[in-house]
Amino acid sequence: MQTHRVLLLSAHPLLSEGLANLLGATDDIALIGPHAISGFALPDLSEYAPDIVLFAAQEIDDAITNALVFQILQHVPDLPVIQVDLSGKN
Repeated sequence: MQTHRVLLLSAHPLLSEGLANLLGATDDIALIGPHAISGFALPDLSEYAPDIVLFAAQEIDDAITNALVFQILQHVPDLPVIQVDLSGKN
């Protein structure tokens, strides 16, 4: 079974904990984090070498999150990035 390295970035500690518990209980996921979006630095990406990045942000249009996603994709263009919008808006 292949293990996928998932980097979890979130602005919400409670959500981070819940997602970490859920993802950490999955055999084929090696969880990296959770880490705060505001404290994440691009050099950390090379150190962690994730297969996928999961962002949990209040809104997908959040300027800080969008800037970080843009930087990550410039650094590693083929890295899958998933953004989860927590606002409840459609």
